[in-house]
Amino acid sequence: MRIFRRECVNCRLTQFSIGSHLNLTRVGPSLSVPLLNQLGLNLSCRHGTRHCNRHNRRKEVQMKRWNTSRLFLMASVMLLHTSLPVAMAMLPPPATGELYVSSFGTGDEIVVYAPDGKYLRNFDVPGLVNPRGIVFLEDGGFLVSSQATDNIMRFDANDNHVSSFGNALLDAPTGLTLSENGEVYVCGYNSDNVVVFNLAGDYLRHFSHPDLNGPNCVAFDSQGNGYVSSALTNLILKFDAGDQFQFSFTGGGLSSPMGIARTPDDVLYVAGGASDDIVKFDTDGNYLGEFGHPQLDGPQGVAFDERGHLFSSSFYADVIVEFDENEQYVQTITAGNLDIPRSIAFRPGVPAGEPIPAASTWGMVSMVLAIMTAATLLFGFSDNTPRGYRTRATLLPENFIFSVYN
Repeated sequence: MRIFRRECVNCRLTQFSIGSHLNLTRVGPSLSVPLLNQLGLNLSCRHGTRHCNRHNRRKEVQMKRWNTSRLFLMASVMLLHTSLPVAMAMLPPPATGELYVSSFGTGDEIVVYAPDGKYLRNFDVPGLVNPRGIVFLEDGGFLVSSQATDNIMRFDANDNHVSSFGNALLDAPTGLTLSENGEVYVCGYNSDNVVVFNLAGDYLRHFSHPDLNGPNCVAFDSQGNGYVSSALTNLILKFDAGDQFQFSFTGGGLSSPMGIARTPDDVLYVAGGASDDIVKFDTDGNYLGEFGHPQLDGPQGVAFDERGHLFSSSFYADVIVEFDENEQYVQTITAGNLDIPRSIAFRPGVPAGEPIPAASTWGMVSMVLAIMTAATLLFGFSDNTPRGYRTRATLLPENFIFSVYN
């Protein structure tokens, strides 16, 4: 089977065909000539006399068939596409670094641990009183809600305080999170609402519901729906991606719901602050089960690491309890002089001491091969073009599509 391209340099009329079964007409999206070649087809350019009165000569220019090495180079583009890291709205994250914990009590500080639970450091700043929610930003910085001062404090990647923001509609901020489009959702415990800011700290909007009393946390599922824990009504409220209320749910004896985390398959894990357990639900509000541990007394924050291990803070025991991916107890973290630990969050990144994921290495190799492929596309074809005819080893114009005839 052969693909033909007819183009006259004078009338500029172009037509493509594969034998007598395929024609390309000027009515649609672009098509890659090299891609057709990699299928094992000989690409030819033929000018027919019926297309131009000024040329009555019919000549054919054969272009080179791609060899095995060039096919390999083209395949590297696909390898590159599948190996580069992709940001996705899911938990656990692809890689987790240090664990940050807000210590709500007399210290008013943030305590930092290594991914394995080893205590690293702690810090506080003036104006941070009763720290609650923690969320990390793409630039490596993070936000912390200061419940007693009604504001959100921004820190850089080195734990230095940069700025603060708030709004009169936000009273006693607790949990906070980022939406898919980079908006900051903050729960107002006393104002019984969720206030939304942009990353610059500008107020955008707020929303509430009669069942929302003492909100503690906001979490999003893979479809952009939001879930808000209501501590004083023992409910989880579901809102759609437009912040419109859908329904509320509970189950399993959930009492005083606090932090919410979810898995890649949209299972919600909710900390029961007064029921002393972690309760699981699907996104329709169906109860899926629960688990706990004697040392998890008054669970508050919940967060997954890259392995799928769940960490939860204990309000009364001043510890962090770790469970594995099968919800089995792993360890209790006691170092760091925690005083009423509340929210917890993992800094994104590759954990210390871990190798770079193999996908990244393949991605770098594929990038080099893709550059070589681009060079092949530009220089890998014959240039034996007769006078009056033109061949192009480039993408076809955007107004060509296939018309297939049976």
